[in-house]
Amino acid sequence: MATQPTLRLQAQPTPFIGRERQVAQVCALLGKSAVRLLTLAGPGGIGKTRLALAVADALQGEYPDGIYYVPLATLADASLVVPAVAQTLDMRESGTPTVQPPLLSRLQDAIGSRKLLLVLDNFEQVIGGAADIAVLLGGCPRLKILVTSREVLRVSAEQCYDVPPLALPDLQHLPPLEFLARIEAIRLFVARAQAVQADFALTSSNGMAVATICHRLDGLPLAIELAAARVRLLPPVAMLARLERRLTWLTGGARDVPTRHQTLRAAVGWSYDLLEPDEQQLFRRLAVFVGGCTPEAVAALYNSASVQSPGNLEEELLKGLASLLHKSLVREEHTGSEQGRLYMLETIREYALEQLAAGGETEAMRLAHAQYYLALAEEAETGLVGSDQLAWFVRLEEEHDNLRAALGWALGGASMEMGARLAVPLWRFWLTHGHLTEGRRWLDAVLASDPSLPVELRARALNAAGRLALRQGDYVPAQSVLTESLALWRSLGEKAGEMQTLDNFGLMELYQNDLAGARSYLEQSLAGWRSLGDKQGVTNTLNRLGLVLRYQEDFEQAAKIYGECVTLSREVHDKYPMIASRHNLGQMAHHQGDDVRAHRLLAESLVLVRQFNDKPNISVCLADLAGVWATQGQPLRAARLFGASEAMRENMQVNMYEAQRLAYEQDVERGAAQVDQAKWEAAWAEGRNMLLDEACALAMEELPHKAAAPERPAIPAAVETYNLSERELEVLRLLVDGLTYARIAEHLTLSFHTVHAHLRSIYSKLGVTSRNQATRFATEHGLA
Repeated sequence: MATQPTLRLQAQPTPFIGRERQVAQVCALLGKSAVRLLTLAGPGGIGKTRLALAVADALQGEYPDGIYYVPLATLADASLVVPAVAQTLDMRESGTPTVQPPLLSRLQDAIGSRKLLLVLDNFEQVIGGAADIAVLLGGCPRLKILVTSREVLRVSAEQCYDVPPLALPDLQHLPPLEFLARIEAIRLFVARAQAVQADFALTSSNGMAVATICHRLDGLPLAIELAAARVRLLPPVAMLARLERRLTWLTGGARDVPTRHQTLRAAVGWSYDLLEPDEQQLFRRLAVFVGGCTPEAVAALYNSASVQSPGNLEEELLKGLASLLHKSLVREEHTGSEQGRLYMLETIREYALEQLAAGGETEAMRLAHAQYYLALAEEAETGLVGSDQLAWFVRLEEEHDNLRAALGWALGGASMEMGARLAVPLWRFWLTHGHLTEGRRWLDAVLASDPSLPVELRARALNAAGRLALRQGDYVPAQSVLTESLALWRSLGEKAGEMQTLDNFGLMELYQNDLAGARSYLEQSLAGWRSLGDKQGVTNTLNRLGLVLRYQEDFEQAAKIYGECVTLSREVHDKYPMIASRHNLGQMAHHQGDDVRAHRLLAESLVLVRQFNDKPNISVCLADLAGVWATQGQPLRAARLFGASEAMRENMQVNMYEAQRLAYEQDVERGAAQVDQAKWEAAWAEGRNMLLDEACALAMEELPHKAAAPERPAIPAAVETYNLSERELEVLRLLVDGLTYARIAEHLTLSFHTVHAHLRSIYSKLGVTSRNQATRFATEHGLA
């Protein structure tokens, strides 16, 4: 768990204006020991989220274990509140749900006595989760929670702060211009107006109109922003006349609706009515997206056969989006990708959804939305194992709320087959990013919803469900769905599906420490993939088979398996098997006493798994590197790394395989024997509280110069046959380890040109023409 403030701030079109007093008041309340849960309550548009984020920013440094922002606006299920918090704190679901403690208990244990602040935004969406939040507080004595909600939580620990509207001037005694400009509501109007019209200024001729507009809008920040965004079209005096007429009509709604809600609806409705018809249509249709979207997704929505599109689609969409952005009805945030991400504030989106329904467009738009995300998921299925797999994982995480919405619509009765086709390709994303329980829930819904699904689709869904169940150690349901999947694949004569299911059976035996059974399944699968000529399948199975062989201490055969796996991984552009093979080769090097090579391979693996945010494998890398440092006579560094790894495993409830555990215990015993027990335990405890960045940096530091590699074994006869020099053999081995030419040059203190010269000589002597061929030759002849 990181211990620095972690805030995901959405892009804001204006600075946070006019809330200094409220920020100070909320900070003071949170500073009281008796205040554990503080709810910022108020209607939509009052500025709760901005106030909460401003408070969090002001309190950075007060919470040494972190400030975490958890957006809840896109959730509709109260049971997802605790998983959302766990995900934000980098906990991952793993282990057997029926055996391990509930996620809430594990979250309590992970936070423990840490001093941190959770900011839970838009809690009214999931008000049923309030009881879980109260329980979480009860088990974490230094935890504080700041909530934003239109509805109070009504739990015993709660203290409420009613977010007031912005301060307004006295219209009967309007202050001089200099003082008027300092009043909160006026400051916000002027700042937002200047964002769309740089030369706008508060003057004696428009001051009363601006002040009156802010009064008519009850000092609601969102309503004021929407009005000010129209200043280029309507000067304040003209705007006031239009606004007064609009409010007179719209605020006469139901008596039980709060006045501020009526006022905000009036402001949004007024802005909507000022749009051109095409802009109104675009505004309504954007409401179907949950958690934002890309311009590409909007264009795809309009290209759908079920949706009426304008003539010049691209030009009209760009013009319409620019207009909606300009008028503050849509916002944009940049997340590092080339395209900005568009989103609506939830209050505005609610209004847009109402207009979508009023126009009878809801079902057509939800169908078009689901079709787009189905196409995205199907494209991602291959993308997640290709050269752009990291980008695909990031993209699916960004679109997770839209994928959920599409799944919910389809599996809610609209189209069970579409829901199945959408869910099945996402299993690898759910597995890698830790959305295990949610993924299983969707797949279970698929399998229970329609027994008449196409047989191949059902077989794929069964296999995906089995893979996720295996990752959670839930072997009984995994056995059941995998058995059915295997039978269906065989009835279809589909060898690829059969081999993938046999792979999963091999994993299940490996996880339960039946190495002979695992080897049998995986060898069957490997033979099948080879007969199909499926390099991707061969690569995945080789990696798993190499793991089994290593645990069986068949190191020579395991090394050959890993070498072939690395080579094929490059050919199919799948980083994961290559990372795993490099990691496993590092473990083998450590076991065989070559800690220099082990450290290099394990450190490189750690860098790569961190790119994927693969925390289970990060914890394994830290433990393995701890073993290397213990061997190198640095027991206290090793103890800190063991402690950091242990804390991560406990947070995720990740268990070790039996063979993995035995090697780990040997490394721990070796380190503990070198130092006084009290010092060892103190260093271990220190490691448990380290930042992840600190632990990784500690693990990856270069080994001291005295830690020389063991003497090289004699050059085998095959090398003499091909007349390789010792330097050429060294270059070849580094090539097989996966180092780039630049890294080889750096490692051997050679020039880039010299490395190329060695490689040309090696290729000539071995009779090969490429890196892949050289790697394969070296592996097959025991040179690496």
